[in-house]
Amino acid sequence: FVLYLMQKDKETRNAMERISEYTVYHSGNIQALRCTVQKVTPAAAAPHPISPEMLRIVRIVSGACTWVISRREYRVGAGDIVILNNTEKRYQTGISPDAPVIQEVVRFMPVAFSDVSACFPLFFYRGTGLSHVFTPGCAGYDRLAEVMSLLRSEADSAGYEKDSAMLALVRVLIIGLYRSALAMGRLPEAAHGAKSIPNAGSYQVVWEAIVNIKEHLSEDISAAGLAADAGMSRSHFSRIFGAVMGMTIPQYIRLLRLRAVRELTESQGLNILEAVYAAGFGSTSAYYKALHELVLLD
Repeated sequence: FVLYLMQKDKETRNAMERISEYTVYHSGNIQALRCTVQKVTPAAAAPHPISPEMLRIVRIVSGACTWVISRREYRVGAGDIVILNNTEKRYQTGISPDAPVIQEVVRFMPVAFSDVSACFPLFFYRGTGLSHVFTPGCAGYDRLAEVMSLLRSEADSAGYEKDSAMLALVRVLIIGLYRSALAMGRLPEAAHGAKSIPNAGSYQVVWEAIVNIKEHLSEDISAAGLAADAGMSRSHFSRIFGAVMGMTIPQYIRLLRLRAVRELTESQGLNILEAVYAAGFGSTSAYYKALHELVLLD
């Protein structure tokens, strides 16, 4: 079962050919932003690996496909923009063998964009009027398309203050998508400026916790310990983390460890048993359980 999942994941990633990619780092080796141009073939019709910290904005450049996102289906083509959060299972299907999909993918870590956090409910709202897709007929679409094009141009350039320019453009893009959703009635007024939206301080707390988790991933990490480091009660810290990341602390840690197992087996040549313990899983049964839970998320 484990080998099957790893093989399917490898097939999915091989079917998504990376044409170009540029990454902006927030601090150390932690990514704030990654812009990628991908070529997607029919063999990619399998669940996309979940990026624990990243929200995504995808623009279809050419070709057509069906995005299946938490069992909702959207037929999309050139020009359409798809938004994805960091917890929903999704995959692309219905791709013609003669016309692969070329798409631009903007992945960003919300804690690196806390100044526009009021716009993040757009990625998580699942009520009346929900749509993950912005088509060329949507309010403000021309500006959204222009910003996406500028982002790709910057990613391919070697211009002065390139990273700063790209971070600024993503902020404009996030705000533009939120404005468009409001103009089309996709978000209730209650979502705009709601008290439940995390503030900048909350994002800083979560950012520090993420750094802590990644530095000690192979060790015993608990929500209580992370809360104590933040000077908060466990319940309050857990609420803040969930609001910012869209998942619980244990879910986040398990996803990071699953990703670490894959990287250790592929890049360092460890066998499964060695990688499981090196990634911080206390037992193989804990690893199997985490894999099973990930499959059930679909």
